[in-house]
Amino acid sequence: MFDLIDSQHNVVASGSVYNDRNCQFVLNLVEELYEKFNTAQIAILNCYQAQYRCYSSGLMKMAKVHTKIAQRVSTDKIDRRQGSEWDIVIVDLTRTRGQDSWRIRSD
Repeated sequence: MFDLIDSQHNVVASGSVYNDRNCQFVLNLVEELYEKFNTAQIAILNCYQAQYRCYSSGLMKMAKVHTKIAQRVSTDKIDRRQGSEWDIVIVDLTRTRGQDSWRIRSD
């Protein structure tokens, strides 16, 4: 678990939640994992449609630099990918407590 202190979530008109800071942190992590583990299939799973769109957009931008990233990294909402398997899975809950921040202890 990672502690992202003072990370603000946003809510779109439909009520879906996204968090730009979480998205950037995870995409940076994915880039490091992608480069280090040459053949691993990587998934980013999240709970909200707006966060899914944030990741999809970020992965499209990354694909301009890392042309094969689309073959090895995927993102989706958790409920749509039950039963799927990957080598590395990153789960982004977007927010867990309170109205304005995400705080998870790093043990």
